[in-house]
Amino acid sequence: MECPRCSGLEMEEYDADGGVLLRRCPECRSVWMDTADLTRALLHNNLPGLDTIGGRENLAEAAGTCPDDLTDLVVIESPKAGGLKFAMCEVCAGVWLQGTAQTSHMANFSPPAL
Repeated sequence: MECPRCSGLEMEEYDADGGVLLRRCPECRSVWMDTADLTRALLHNNLPGLDTIGGRENLAEAAGTCPDDLTDLVVIESPKAGGLKFAMCEVCAGVWLQGTAQTSHMANFSPPAL
């Protein structure tokens, strides 16, 4: 799968703690995972799941295109989760955490250094 931010660059796949599969771009360090894996990762670290933290769509902000099915991503802002902002595909339910600021929320699932 190619990184939607770094055109043409292949994302690396990792099996993280708790059976979570994530894909990370080696260049921009953005993370792509499906909703079930993100919820599993959050719960594995005693954090609330996406269904609990909720959020609202920010339709004014462009988020790019889903790398799986090429549909537009929707930006979700979650004030309950410390201001976590992520993009989500409404077709495949993939979640895009962009760059190191957002992926700091995923610190416990960081893949080993290469």
